[in-house]
Amino acid sequence: MLLYTKSDRLQLEKKFELSFPLVEEIKKVYHFLGNYTQLAYGAGEGLSFDLDLGDFCTKFKIDPVKTLNALKFLERNDYLSFTESVFLPSRFRFEIGNEDLYRFQIENEGFDYFIKTLLRTYGGSFENYVRIRELDIARRLNLSVQQVIAQLKTLQEQNVLSYLPQTDMPQVTFTRARQDNLHVIIDRKFLEERKQVFHEKMEAVFTYAETKQCRSRMLLAYLDEPDAPNCGRCDVCLENKRREKASEVFDRITQEVIDQLSVQNLTVEDLVRSIKTGTEKDRLETIRRLLDAGKIKSDGEKYYL
Repeated sequence: MLLYTKSDRLQLEKKFELSFPLVEEIKKVYHFLGNYTQLAYGAGEGLSFDLDLGDFCTKFKIDPVKTLNALKFLERNDYLSFTESVFLPSRFRFEIGNEDLYRFQIENEGFDYFIKTLLRTYGGSFENYVRIRELDIARRLNLSVQQVIAQLKTLQEQNVLSYLPQTDMPQVTFTRARQDNLHVIIDRKFLEERKQVFHEKMEAVFTYAETKQCRSRMLLAYLDEPDAPNCGRCDVCLENKRREKASEVFDRITQEVIDQLSVQNLTVEDLVRSIKTGTEKDRLETIRRLLDAGKIKSDGEKYYL
């Protein structure tokens, strides 16, 4: 059975509108994103940022769904990489060399054992970001996780290391330096082609849902089987059966009414009781329709032909 209402059509048409922002709207999202991340023009290549989509859209008064699709088109045009709600563990990397780090440890004895623990636990942290588990460090140093995070942030403030806390927020990475809007080129042809394909699919869905033809026959006709019989099981076939049955019941009740009133005039109560077909509701509805059509008459008390 197909569950479909007019509100479904309106919702799909709204989704279509939001799925394909205008080129000017895509450029505007890119411009807002540069401002949100505080990137200067010509800077930012390779940099990644957490993107709180709700905050971003609220700040610049833009629609979240349209913004999400604008980001996908920007990704397709190689201006950025966008990852939705992916879990990234905590990472860190030393920002100074071995000698400078050793000097820092001597001058800041309070951080010495903490830094030594990092060095012993995580190799390669001078060259690349490495994953870190704050809980493991806390256990080794007999500290709380909050204390470990606080020390990492303090070392970051002193430019000793770079610390990226774990996150499950969407991530945006600028795959090229930020461009001004004059140099942001969006593939308009691709956008229009995708829009046309989506529109054709959407109209096909509407046709399928709104055409009162056997669903199975429609699908088989699409698969080059135009002469398939009605399935008898879909919502359209079942509705046709219901109407056919209702028409048959109406005809039978009509005949009984005529037969009864041909013999004698009857009150509505007696007439309804004398009919054997259908429910009381079916009988009253048929009597009403016959009266409206002028096939039977009433003097206010009894019915007659």
